[in-house]
Amino acid sequence: ASPNDNTNPYDKVNDPADANNAQQIIDGEDEYNGYPQDIKDKIDELINKKSENSDDPYDDYQEMLDAAKQAKEDAEAIADAKEDAKKAIDDAADKAIEDIMDDKEPGDPLTPEEQALIDEINEEREKAKDDIDKLTGDYPDILKDIQDRVDDAQDVFDDKVAEDFVNDHASDNDATDPYDKANNPVDEDNAQRVVDGQDEWNNASDSVKEKIDELIKQKSEDSDEPYSGYEDMLYTAQKILNPDELTVPEVQEIMVKDGYIHVDIQVENLIDPDNKYADNIDEIIRILSKSIDQSDADVFNAGGSVEIVMIIREIESDPANDAAIKADGNTLVKHIEILITKTQIAEDGTTIANKEITKTAEPITFVVPLGDAEKEGRVFYVYADHGGRAPAEKNPDGDGVRVTATVAFTNDKFSVFSIAYAEDEKVVDTSDPTPILSTIMLMYSSFGAAVLTGRKRREEEEMY
Repeated sequence: ASPNDNTNPYDKVNDPADANNAQQIIDGEDEYNGYPQDIKDKIDELINKKSENSDDPYDDYQEMLDAAKQAKEDAEAIADAKEDAKKAIDDAADKAIEDIMDDKEPGDPLTPEEQALIDEINEEREKAKDDIDKLTGDYPDILKDIQDRVDDAQDVFDDKVAEDFVNDHASDNDATDPYDKANNPVDEDNAQRVVDGQDEWNNASDSVKEKIDELIKQKSEDSDEPYSGYEDMLYTAQKILNPDELTVPEVQEIMVKDGYIHVDIQVENLIDPDNKYADNIDEIIRILSKSIDQSDADVFNAGGSVEIVMIIREIESDPANDAAIKADGNTLVKHIEILITKTQIAEDGTTIANKEITKTAEPITFVVPLGDAEKEGRVFYVYADHGGRAPAEKNPDGDGVRVTATVAFTNDKFSVFSIAYAEDEKVVDTSDPTPILSTIMLMYSSFGAAVLTGRKRREEEEMY
C-alpha cells in the first residue's frame, strides 16, 4: 500500500493508485483478506493517517484496492485503444495508398507526383502512431486525444487522395491548377480524362469529395473562373462526349418542372389551408431534386423515370426520443416523422430500385405550430432520432430554435423529430418571428392533410 514505506502510503492526491502501482496493490488482496480483523484495522489505520506527503488519504485498503483495480482496468483499456487506433491509422493509410494506385496496371511505375503523395502518407502514418504511443492522461480523456489524433491522420490521408484525384481527373496533372471555365476549360481534348474519374468519385468518402471540390474551386493565377466542383466539371465533360444524353442537372430540372417530386404533408390537426407557413414548397422541391445522381440520369436516358416523395406526418410515439425527453425531465409536444423515398421506374413501369433518403444536399427548415404548448418562460427543444439511435439528441439550450407561435428547426438528416419543452429555464424569445435556418423545411398549422407536388396544384391532388 506504499512505495515500501509504511509511513507514506499511497493517497488520493499526491501519490494515488495508478497504472504504475496498481498491480502491487492488487497483489496484496488475498493477504489482506486472510488477516484477522484487528490486523486489518491496523493496516487501514496506517493507510488512513495523514502525513507530510499524504493530504488526502484513502479511507482503508479496500478503497485503495478498488482504485487500483479501476486504474488497471483503465490502463488496459487505454493500451487497447492505442493499439486499435494504430491499426486504424495503418488501415486508413493503406486505403489511401490503394486509392492513389487504383488506376495503375500491375507493373506500371508511379509518377513522381504519386510517389510524393504516398511518401507523405507513410510519413504521417508513422508520426501519428508515434504520437499516440506518447499520449498520456486520465481515462476517458485520453480516449478523446487518441481519437483526435486518428481523425487528424485521416484528414491528411484524405488530402493526399484528393490531390491525386485532381491531378488525374481535374487538371493536367497539377492539383494546384485545376481546369477552369475561362482559361483552361473542359473541352474535347480533356473531357475523357474528367469522365474517367467518375467511378473513383462515386466510391470516395464525403471527406475526400469535399476536399476535391475545394481544390477545384480554388482560384489561382491561371484560374479566375473555377468550376463549382467535380460534378460541375463532370457534367460539362459528359455533355461534350454524349451531347444527346441527359446529365444529372438536366434530370433535376426536368423532375422539378414536370412534377416527379411530391411533398405530402400528412399531419393530423396541423394543416395550413391558407399556406401561412408552408410557403417554401418550391425550395423544398429544389433541394430534393439534388438527391438525383448518375444512376437516376441513366434511368431517364433509358426511357424510365424517377420519383421522389417526402411525407411529413405526426406519430404517437418514438422510443428513443421518448426516453431522452423523459431522462431530461422535459414535456413532449409532438412527434413528427419525415420520410423521403426515391423510386427508379423502368420504361415498362416496373420498379428498378426504391431507397430511403436520410440526408439531403442542403438544409431545409421546418416550422411546427405549438398551439396550447406556447407559454412564456418555456424553453423548447428538438430531439432527433436518426436510424434508431438512442438516446436521441436535443439541441442544447434551445440553440437553433426560434420560438414565437411556432418552433422552427433545421436538419439535413431525416427520421423522427420530437418537440419538447422545459419549464421556467429562461424567458422565450418572441422578438423575432424569423425562423433560424439549417436544413429541410416543414411547416404546419390548423388541421387535416394536404398533398403538394412539383406540378401545379390540382384539386384532385389535395387531401383534406
